[in-house]
Amino acid sequence: MEEEKKQKTLRVLWEDVNTSEFKYTNNLAITQAGDEFHLIFGHLVPPNTANFKYEDIPDIAYIKPVSCLVVSPDNLKAYIKVLTKYYENYKKTKGGK
Repeated sequence: MEEEKKQKTLRVLWEDVNTSEFKYTNNLAITQAGDEFHLIFGHLVPPNTANFKYEDIPDIAYIKPVSCLVVSPDNLKAYIKVLTKYYENYKKTKGGK
């Protein structure tokens, strides 16, 4: 006699999000390698040029990488869907463009 297979539901819950380190980013670079997408978040602080002479203004401003996420195509598609939903809601409620 075959043993009856039992199924069990596994609940997945987020732990306290306040234990995470929050980092501000204002730049994003996306690359693809094989079946993975690399999302590289960065922060650019423009140089303060208020009291600079023209020749002292730097030619290059560097973006500091803050975090890199490696994402599967299926997860990326799900993230895009959720981000689009939240952004559309933002536009409706806050008048974003």
